[in-house]
Amino acid sequence: MGRVREAWRVLTRTAPAPIHRSFRGRRAYDGASAGARTDGWQTIGGSANTETAQSLESLRNRARDLVRNNAWARKAIEALVSNLVGTGLRPIPMTGDKDLDRRLIDLWDTWGRACYPLSRLGIYGVQSLIARSFFESGEVLVRRRLRRIDDLGPDLPPLQLQILEPDQMPCWTSTTYDLRQGGNRIVQGVELDPLDRRVGYWLLPVHPGDSWSLTGGAGTYGPQRVDAVNVLHLLQEARPGQVRGVPWLAPVIMALWDLGGMSDAERARAKIAHCLTAFVESVDSDEGTPPRPDGITGAEDEFGNLVVDMQGDPVEQLHPGLIGYLPPGKKITINSPTLPSGYDAYQRVGLHEIAAGIGLAYEVLTGDLSQVNFSSIRLGLNEQNRMIRGLREQVFVPLAMQPIWEWFCEAGQFAGLLPLEADAFPCRWSSPRVESVDRKTDAEADLREMRNQTRSRRDVIASYGQDPDAVDAEIALDQENRRRLGIVSDGDPGEVSLSGAVQAESASGKLGGVGSQ
Repeated sequence: MGRVREAWRVLTRTAPAPIHRSFRGRRAYDGASAGARTDGWQTIGGSANTETAQSLESLRNRARDLVRNNAWARKAIEALVSNLVGTGLRPIPMTGDKDLDRRLIDLWDTWGRACYPLSRLGIYGVQSLIARSFFESGEVLVRRRLRRIDDLGPDLPPLQLQILEPDQMPCWTSTTYDLRQGGNRIVQGVELDPLDRRVGYWLLPVHPGDSWSLTGGAGTYGPQRVDAVNVLHLLQEARPGQVRGVPWLAPVIMALWDLGGMSDAERARAKIAHCLTAFVESVDSDEGTPPRPDGITGAEDEFGNLVVDMQGDPVEQLHPGLIGYLPPGKKITINSPTLPSGYDAYQRVGLHEIAAGIGLAYEVLTGDLSQVNFSSIRLGLNEQNRMIRGLREQVFVPLAMQPIWEWFCEAGQFAGLLPLEADAFPCRWSSPRVESVDRKTDAEADLREMRNQTRSRRDVIASYGQDPDAVDAEIALDQENRRRLGIVSDGDPGEVSLSGAVQAESASGKLGGVGSQ
């Protein structure tokens, strides 16, 4: 032990190696160099929470304004929500008890129609609402609201969900509240214990932008602490230690704003370019006498009087099909409108940048398929689907859907609708089916994976957004009906082979018929 200490003292006394003179004043990374290329490039070294605290409110407001008024921003959010949630993520219970699994699904579907008190969205509409706020505002809060046993009916768990925008969790830190909470610190409305666990959220009773709060109805109320077990906070953590989410449009807010302004300017320019204008000029006039605008025909008001300007000159007017005769010494010059060019290329490049910043394929954002073929669009969609799948499995399911499922099961046990002896009700989440570009090829790939035993049939069915048990029940019922009616189905591998030949059991007449479907 003494030798180790002596070696440590020697190491700590050792002077650092001198920097070779050829490297003095230089940087190994060009991105860290200082010079004309980086002149004006200002950076800050703040933490994730410091940077979001200064920018979050403006980012949210601008992102929402773009979604309201910019077609591309709205389409981006709609496409993200559609790809992430679609028709809804459905739980597939995996308790090992088929009867219990079926009861859980039935109870979930029934409760889902009453889970949101503000409207009749249903649980799958609530998923879309949560996802929309997550993308548009960067985060969303869902609060558990427990009800009395009979509030929703005797056969439903006494639970409802309250969806809150992140504005109701102010971005501030207060040492007063730190002391009040026994050493816990509050970071932008999120209360953390000494182990950095979320133990509480400080929420305003109403939205700070609500007209009722602006008129003083909620002006005297400050943030109130809500225990973390009753709140789920959905956000994507881009940096370690980040506690608040950033709007999905943040990297492209300026690009969307500039593109929108350019589009407005081009539309105005096109309107001006299409305005037909005529100029009447004098070819020959008396010297020293300004030419009078003797035109084709003057404009008349509703009483048939000639319309004149401030100098008393008639205001000319062109009519469709007009044949005019000019007085001697006059001629009319018609301007030739020209349309702007180059805007299409500018818009396409801008939309490529926006699509890349959001994570969508350019074709999905714009619907423009003029520059793609089958292989290229398939590659682009595969990359987008990988991003969406990772976001769903790493963020949306563990931070939103799984906590809601656990709240639902706890409320069901409390109401006596689910067995109390069960500690948990495990489930997996079935995502909506991704529409195939080539259904035949994908179906053949699924079949090969099942035959090679690299993928289960249940997993294939779940990837289509369906419940494997429900599909099996429908297939069994269909087979029973066909046997009763004596119908041989070409879609049943137990009756007809892949090549179209009737299987031996079917040929022996056990099905009671030889018809085909």
